[in-house]
Amino acid sequence: MYLRKLILSVIFVSSTAMFGATLTLKNGKVLQGKVVNQTRTDVQMEVDGKVLTIPKTEIQELRLKDEPKQEPKKVEPQKKEEVPPKKEEVAQPGKIRWWQKPRWNYPLSSAVLPGWGIWKAEKKWQGAATFAAVVGLAYYSVKTSGEFHSAKSAYQNKVYEYLLISQSNSTLNPPSATLIRVLIGSAYSGGAFKHYQTASTQSNDALIFFGIAYGAQILYSYFLGVQKEKLLTGDATPEGFQFSLNPTYRPASMGGNGVGWNTELRYSWRF
Repeated sequence: MYLRKLILSVIFVSSTAMFGATLTLKNGKVLQGKVVNQTRTDVQMEVDGKVLTIPKTEIQELRLKDEPKQEPKKVEPQKKEEVPPKKEEVAQPGKIRWWQKPRWNYPLSSAVLPGWGIWKAEKKWQGAATFAAVVGLAYYSVKTSGEFHSAKSAYQNKVYEYLLISQSNSTLNPPSATLIRVLIGSAYSGGAFKHYQTASTQSNDALIFFGIAYGAQILYSYFLGVQKEKLLTGDATPEGFQFSLNPTYRPASMGGNGVGWNTELRYSWRF
């Protein structure tokens, strides 16, 4: 074992003596010459004809001039794999949901608040008038419905009162007095019955008018939304149904009765 180390040391020393060398000390001084001998603790180097013994503890670097340099390998950066975005994460700028389109947004708004869709269509006064009309009809419907229930209750009370009177009266109680009992009962509760019929008719008419007004303003909002979409696409004169509602004033001297409403429903077709 010792013999092998000795042989390797001789070979190394002899090989280093064959090459020039550059020695860098830790204090920054650089020596150039020829390495003539090297031990475990020292390096003997011939510089300008003089042999210097330098401890290895003072050496920063020892490089042979003819030693082949190994170029550092270039490490190419690894390319990151591009992960395609999920379909849910792909942003689509400018995409409009169906409920945001005017043809659906306007009627939905009018369904929530009467006249709101018409207001959004930049018909302010029509939207305000529609709101007032629908709210007024709703109030009238509630009022007539209350009157109807009151009239119904009053009529039922009249019928019950006459039933008690006829049962306690010996003249009206016998079966032979049926015709007289019916005639007197009709006269007794006739006024309450007529009021009940009138209140029922008014309540039904009020509900019908309210339903028509509420549905018509939603339909009108839809047509305004369709026209708005066509105008946004550059069609200044859109085809299809067009509905207009405008107030008119005709004085009494000309046979009018003040402020009225002028409605028009038309269909435009271009060729």
